Amino acid sequence: KPFLLFLYICLSAKSTLLEMQRFYKLTCFLFFIFAEMALPAQEFSAIDSMLQAEKNSKNDSVKFATLSKIALAYADSSYEKSIVYWRKALDLATKKRYRLGMADCYQQIGYILMRQGEFPTALQELNNALTIFEFIKNRKGMGEVYNDIGLIYKSWGRYELALQNYLSSLKIYDEIGDDEGSSIASNNIGQIHYYREEYEKAITFFQKYLQVNQRNNYARAVAGAANNIASAYLELNLFDKALDYYTKSLQIYDSLGIDLGVAILQDNIGSLYSKKGQYSDALLFHKNALQKLNKLNSKPRISPVLMNIGLVYSQTKNYPLAFDFFIFSI
Repeated sequence: KPFLLFLYICLSAKSTLLEMQRFYKLTCFLFFIFAEMALPAQEFSAIDSMLQAEKNSKNDSVKFATLSKIALAYADSSYEKSIVYWRKALDLATKKRYRLGMADCYQQIGYILMRQGEFPTALQELNNALTIFEFIKNRKGMGEVYNDIGLIYKSWGRYELALQNYLSSLKIYDEIGDDEGSSIASNNIGQIHYYREEYEKAITFFQKYLQVNQRNNYARAVAGAANNIASAYLELNLFDKALDYYTKSLQIYDSLGIDLGVAILQDNIGSLYSKKGQYSDALLFHKNALQKLNKLNSKPRISPVLMNIGLVYSQTKNYPLAFDFFIFSI
């Protein structure tokens, strides 16, 4: 019975891990793990000042700008409060027929609802924003909303609809000559192709994202793009190319002092060596990643690394150690 339990855990862990790895390798995605953070005392003081300013102001433009700032200040600490103030700003913008402000409020509310996982309601708000942006012929706003709608469908697992919206976003950004917007849309399109196991197509779009960010000297984005390209090459079993891009990404994160990025890349490189059958190298990189993640107390990332280590021990037939790491990962 203990052996059967161990075998069940190993098989279940391996199946789960293979599904999870495809997502965890893309550092630009990083799911949408948003922490509800407490506001520092100085931020509470700033919000109190803004609330007082909004209350005392007789100028509607000032009131709208202040309500928007308050809503943004609550964006990470309280979704509910943030939405309350966006709604107040929306009511004021509607009263004054300030359409750009209305579209911005709808878009912000939709984005927060998406973060809460309320996808149908979020889509309604974003479609309201899109209708207004279309009416006032604000192409950049349309591109942003199409991108946000794509993000909802991607989070929902409805990849075809996500792809359609991302392509609409890319087309608009290309037409108005917005390189940064085009690169973001390209990266998102690459992710959809990656999840659909269309790795060569994914690489094409990831490369566009990489090139724009290299040109603009956005080192962190370059690191994310290089990681994504490497992950696609790994799925194609092009190990040397994958290792080149993983190494480039790792070096950038290390130079920027971003320990979480370093740990993620070390874990990804460990998976590469495991796939090549170089198990001692795989363990070295996975354990280095685990050490960094423990220091960072990055609990969402620790479990997959423990599972990766367990898999390596399972592949080398060291079943007692594999069992320990699978148990720890649960």
